[in-house]
Amino acid sequence: PEDDVKVLLLYNNKATQAIELYEKGKVQEGIELLKKVIKEKKSLDSAYYNLAVLYEWEGKRKDAMQVLKLGLENIPSSYELFFNYVSFLIKADFFEEVLRVFKEKRFPQMESDPELLNNQGLAYSRTGDLEKAIEIYEKALALDSQFPALHNNLGTAYLSLSLKKGDSKVFQKAIESFKRAIELDPQYPLPYNGLGIAYRQGGNLEGAIYCWEKVLELNPDFGPVSYNLGLAYMDKKNYVKALNFLNEYYKKYYNSLSPKERENVESLIKTCRTKALKQ
Repeated sequence: PEDDVKVLLLYNNKATQAIELYEKGKVQEGIELLKKVIKEKKSLDSAYYNLAVLYEWEGKRKDAMQVLKLGLENIPSSYELFFNYVSFLIKADFFEEVLRVFKEKRFPQMESDPELLNNQGLAYSRTGDLEKAIEIYEKALALDSQFPALHNNLGTAYLSLSLKKGDSKVFQKAIESFKRAIELDPQYPLPYNGLGIAYRQGGNLEGAIYCWEKVLELNPDFGPVSYNLGLAYMDKKNYVKALNFLNEYYKKYYNSLSPKERENVESLIKTCRTKALKQ
């Protein structure tokens, strides 16, 4: 019979073997083996997931998502495939698709999985529904209050909402959420960045600088932090330090900046050079 335990074990072993082939450098062989397993055994969710992982490792994220989408169509009852499909969509910034999938699919686990709820909250937050995002994050934290990413994402949503509404109480909630995330995981750079943004917004430049320098200590390649530090040191009129950070940002991220962004950074660097000479 199709779902005989021995048959399932055989195909599971093949799905695992494909990963091993990939890790030995036999990339295409591993991918083709998984394609064959899926063709012969459409109900094996691990085959879809493993193939998606291989595509992700190859930098083919769209292919990875298509495989998981196909798996979910062939095995609509698989919560594991649903969860992984949502995770891949989040990585690809396909937030509208995340919300669509949540509306289409209903699993009992959806209401009790804090990691999945975190992804749902992110999708709402990135599509502008901050109140709904906060509601989802708080629901998830009621299930797991020790989840640093949830506190960080809640802080980000609170901060955006406070800036939108000019609400000081919501602003304070943002700061508390970032601090809680740091308390739970002091090696986690994201909440330091969020707290730095909040501090600068509130006029606490020393606090902002401390947080952003901590981010660079934990992750030297962390996005726009060197730019943020450049602006903060400009605010403090320390143009030498501002120039160093802005130059670092410009060199590291030049290729990813739009022409307008490059022009803006170049203008700031020029200003810092001029004013640094007078210090």
